[in-house]
Amino acid sequence: MKKTNIYSMTIKKITLAVMLILTVAVLTACSKQQPVDDKATYKAELTEYYNQINTASVSINNIDVSQPGGASLLLSCLDSMQQSFNGLANMSVPSRYEPLQPLTKEANESFNQAYLIYHEIYGGENLENFDADKAIVAATYYQEAMNKLVQLGKSIMSDENPESVSQN
Repeated sequence: MKKTNIYSMTIKKITLAVMLILTVAVLTACSKQQPVDDKATYKAELTEYYNQINTASVSINNIDVSQPGGASLLLSCLDSMQQSFNGLANMSVPSRYEPLQPLTKEANESFNQAYLIYHEIYGGENLENFDADKAIVAATYYQEAMNKLVQLGKSIMSDENPESVSQN
């Protein structure tokens, strides 16, 4: 199971980067005085989804899939993350942020691909036939989803022009 440690370390690095960026983004958003409107509600909902995704991601980093129950715990955390990504993709979006909707959908699609592959890899009782190639593909989709999530968070929290971000 040493092969899984490489992927686990990559996921840990991605998670740490996401957590740092989102923490700064949330603190920045909280420090600005804004009137309560659709934008503020949208940011609050985004923050809630980010927190849910980060909580599951941190839990994933502490899982050893080679231990009894580790694979099922991993899948449970991924289930939680999938619900959050789906909720994020299906949020109502203020008109100012409509150009970011495709980015949110892409993050959800990437995560769902990772989710399906991880379930395929770890869904069985027997991990002796671990497929490292599939794990690499799953980790790549996972990384894409998290990168898109970070990009979305940066844009929303910094009030960057959403059209310029959605075209990157």
